[in-house]
Amino acid sequence: MLSLLPLILVFGLATLGGWMLAASLFRLRRAELAIIGLTLGLFLQNWATNIFAHSLDLTLAAWLAALLVLLAGALAAWRTRSFAQLRGLVSAWRTWLIFFLLILLFFGISRGLGIFDDYQNLPVTSLLAAGRVPPRFPLDPSLRFGYHYFLLLFAAQVMRLGATFPWIGLDAAHALMLSLELVLAGLWAWRVTHNRLATLAAGFVVAFAGGARWMLLLLPAPVLAAIASHIPLIGSSSLLAKDLVSALHSPWNLEGAGPIPFPFAFTSGVNLPLVMAYGGSGAVGDVILLVVLLTATRWRHWSAALPTTIILAACALANDAGYGMFGLGFGLITLIWVVRNRSLKLPRTLWIWLAMLAASFAIALVQGGMFTELLLSKLGGPTNSYFAVHASFAFPPVIVSGHFGALSFGDPAQLLVALLESGPLVLLLPFIVRLGLKSLRRGRWFEAGLIAAGALAVPAMFVILEGRDLSATTRFLGTLFFVTTLYAVPLVWFWARKHGRGWKIALLTGGFVATLSGLVLFGIQLTAIPQPVYGPFIDALDAQMAARYWNQLPPDALIFDADPSRAPTIFGRYTSSSLTWYLPKPEWTTLRDNLDPFRARSAGFDYIYLGGKDWSRLSAESKFLFASECAKVFAEVKGLPNPDVHVMDFRRLYDIRACQ
Repeated sequence: MLSLLPLILVFGLATLGGWMLAASLFRLRRAELAIIGLTLGLFLQNWATNIFAHSLDLTLAAWLAALLVLLAGALAAWRTRSFAQLRGLVSAWRTWLIFFLLILLFFGISRGLGIFDDYQNLPVTSLLAAGRVPPRFPLDPSLRFGYHYFLLLFAAQVMRLGATFPWIGLDAAHALMLSLELVLAGLWAWRVTHNRLATLAAGFVVAFAGGARWMLLLLPAPVLAAIASHIPLIGSSSLLAKDLVSALHSPWNLEGAGPIPFPFAFTSGVNLPLVMAYGGSGAVGDVILLVVLLTATRWRHWSAALPTTIILAACALANDAGYGMFGLGFGLITLIWVVRNRSLKLPRTLWIWLAMLAASFAIALVQGGMFTELLLSKLGGPTNSYFAVHASFAFPPVIVSGHFGALSFGDPAQLLVALLESGPLVLLLPFIVRLGLKSLRRGRWFEAGLIAAGALAVPAMFVILEGRDLSATTRFLGTLFFVTTLYAVPLVWFWARKHGRGWKIALLTGGFVATLSGLVLFGIQLTAIPQPVYGPFIDALDAQMAARYWNQLPPDALIFDADPSRAPTIFGRYTSSSLTWYLPKPEWTTLRDNLDPFRARSAGFDYIYLGGKDWSRLSAESKFLFASECAKVFAEVKGLPNPDVHVMDFRRLYDIRACQ
């Protein structure tokens, strides 16, 4: 437990600073102050850590960032004499209880799952913890990796300051962000409705609402077969079954799932529920938007613009697609205001928000992540960048599904599947847009811009982004789904109060349809709690090696591993194996199939990491060469016999720098 003390102190100082900033700069209720202050402090600290870590050791950067947030909070509280408000945090014990119970629940679930790109997120987290900020592509350090790594940097701090493993840090980060989003969404619903039942319903919908692919099962078999003939299966879905009908009756072959597989019929390639937000960005982008939404109209002083600007810049590092859509949304509401008022003389408060957005964009260009990558690509060309995205116009418009590809609105069968993949809450968008126009008239600029960003997902359906895959196109819809789930219950709540029982039953039915997939997936997640895992490509022997030798090799060491994501995760050092996460280099494949220390050294590697299964694949000649004096066993751990190779399993790290 003593190893956690630095982590507790750093995050504790940042949280205290966040509480003082929130109490000084915003007019908030006690429950709001408790959670918003905590979120503000941690996010400001994480953002500042990223800036400092560009040139400083990560541990030093984290401490400096925490002290800076604490100092800023103390100065703000001293200026406004708001220290007394901190005593009210204790009275928010119900909020704290719910928050910590949610953290325990989601941490237990996350420990039992290794889903959604652990092969990517664990290596990046480990390299960030080792001080590679901003990160380069873990499988080829010659490539810049302009990724939205804000959540992974938080996980890296948990790992580095808490002296733990990358998978523990990532699980803790996911649990915290999921819990924050649900509590903040509940605080927002309470502020709007002042009703406990509505608040609970809002949290329920935010947690579980998603796509409704399962409704295809209700169709007559001939109709479903006719629809299936129009729906291609792509990626891992194409390995699942021969067609859509068969896939709907199959388990989802998701790597890292728990003891019970997720049913394919209850997933979505477009809109997964929040409880499945275990990817590289997780729920952190939504949390940032919620914090700004809850504070946007509660400023005490103009200086509130400073932390708000930084939080907006953090959004660009957390969810670049959402940040871009929000920027376009603000441009849209500005244009609407100019047209409606026939004047270019914008309100002063709108100018302030535009200035903050412009400042956050300027920061985004230099802080790391996708926007920095776009700037560097323009200045120096994309040749040494992992990401290369090309946009094309689509007509009829499309919704891109990660399981079915581009679903065209020009094909009725594909349109139906696209709508079911998106979920029924998207039907509320016209009513939510009307709320956005009211917010615009009342000068609630952030809320209006957020709703406009969600609405802009509709014209975004005319654009396809093609790069390493089509996922960027799907992420454009994220703001739409966030807005519809956030406003669904408050909007329906006020409408239902004025209508009869029949309408209320219909609305409850719609809520059931919207949340059933999430409930099914969540129930299956619970079965993973009793069986924690390291990661899909990590086992107990790898964990032993990581505990002893993580970040102990020379900083520029290059490690060969037949499983490319494994060595960067365990040692915090790069490998050179792949063109993308999915496509190995031909020369690396040749080396893997004919591995020996001399070939590996001539290819530029300094170390080779082998397990029992890897050793069993080597030829007798290769094993003989590993006995050469130049190939020194730098580290080794042994385990029980491996039934796959019928030998004692082990992990061995060879130092091959002398093999010339």
